[in-house]
Formats: sequence, structure tokens, C-alpha cells
Amino acid sequence: MRCSECKHWKETDDWDIQAGGMRRCGRALPKWKIEDQIPEAMREGKYGYDGDEDPLTEAYKAAAEGVFSIARVAVNDGSQYYAELLTRPDFGCVLYELN
Repeated sequence: MRCSECKHWKETDDWDIQAGGMRRCGRALPKWKIEDQIPEAMREGKYGYDGDEDPLTEAYKAAAEGVFSIARVAVNDGSQYYAELLTRPDFGCVLYELN
């Protein structure tokens, strides 16, 4: 269950990272891309209103919890321009899928 055997272990465009033997994890999405899925989950009606608070707030919180629980891992950068999780071939995780 190491990254070198996982189908989500992808090459990166950075030549120095490649030269160092690292690649990026395709399962670790930038946080803002995960957040972009929250309104979509609300529109699809997966998360409804069931409390005394503002229905939009409650639906947003429920959708956020659902979306982030599915993601399981995220990367974040203050610029919200680009972020990736870089790993060495011998790293492993629970999101492993055979290549």
C-alpha cells in the first residue's frame, strides 16, 4: 500500500520535485475545490433543513460536513492558487488503490 503502487500517484510539472523522486497525490484535492462542491450538494437536495436555525446555514453546514467527509484529505495554500500533496514512493495511506 505504498504510493509507488497507487493509481493516484501522479507526476508533477516541477522538474526539481521529479528529480527528488516525489510525485503528487491525485486524491488530495485543494480545499477550495472541495468547497466548490458544497453549493452543488445543496442544489441536489442531498442535505435538507431540519433545525431551528436559518435553513440555508443549516443546509450549508450539513453539505460541508458531507462533502468534506467524502474528501478525507485536502491541501491548502493561502493564495488559493495551487496546492498539492507531495509524497515519496515509500509513503502510504488509506486512500491507496492498486495501479
